[in-house]
Amino acid sequence: MIGADKDTVCDGLARAGWHCRAVTTSLFDTLHLTECQVDEWWSFVRKKAAHRTVAERVLALYGDAWGWIAFVPAWRLVAAFVVGKRDQESANVLLQRLQAVSCEYIPFFTSDQLPHYTQALLQVYGIPEVILHIPGKRGPKPTPKRLPPTNLHYAQVASAGKADAWST
Repeated sequence: MIGADKDTVCDGLARAGWHCRAVTTSLFDTLHLTECQVDEWWSFVRKKAAHRTVAERVLALYGDAWGWIAFVPAWRLVAAFVVGKRDQESANVLLQRLQAVSCEYIPFFTSDQLPHYTQALLQVYGIPEVILHIPGKRGPKPTPKRLPPTNLHYAQVASAGKADAWST
């Protein structure tokens, strides 16, 4: 249609994509974020999970997929995103990616009432609890919990007017 070979065009697009990724990586290393909204949405790859064949279920290539984003409303910027399952691991990866592109400042977080965000915030930004070993005490060694730092602020927004929020 325009006289260019499709392979040449695809190769040029791939090189442009790698260049955009390199520029974005160099610019997104010390963002000073003051507020961040985290959210997720459902979609599917090729087929919905209920319509997959047995082979497609085993390979897990198609089916339900969740997009997770960390959005900075002041700049209208998606600072981090993840495509995965609706599980704790995807929430942790989202906040790890956000922390990797931001400076040391912890932004004010808002989310819906999905409990994965609370655990992911503690996993990424939390401080390990110090547990003193008591000599002579029997039983398994207690596992340390992660505590929220004093500058971590988080609010859960509810659509029906009820909100459950904690802030420290």
